[in-house]
Amino acid sequence: VLIRVVTNPWPELLKKARDNKSSMLFTMTWSPGYPDAEPMLESLYGSNKAPGPNFSNFDDAEYNTLYEQAVSIPDSLERTALYEKLTNYHQGAVHR
Repeated sequence: VLIRVVTNPWPELLKKARDNKSSMLFTMTWSPGYPDAEPMLESLYGSNKAPGPNFSNFDDAEYNTLYEQAVSIPDSLERTALYEKLTNYHQGAVHR
């Protein structure tokens, strides 16, 4: 396996990620601005595909439905359970 690592200045990396044409693999880090799982889960919501915050372009009907349910209810044990289900669902989808 031949791997060529290319580093990019931040603006160029963002452009490549948003174009979703110039980059086969990239990493980015981000921290939520408040203590809730929603911003992290939102980054995988299908309607937010690039050029939105879902640079991975993950788009799964079941995930999207669960996400829409979770964000439509107030902070509660039910929403926490949906957040946990979303997290587990995505982890399972990645390892399929």
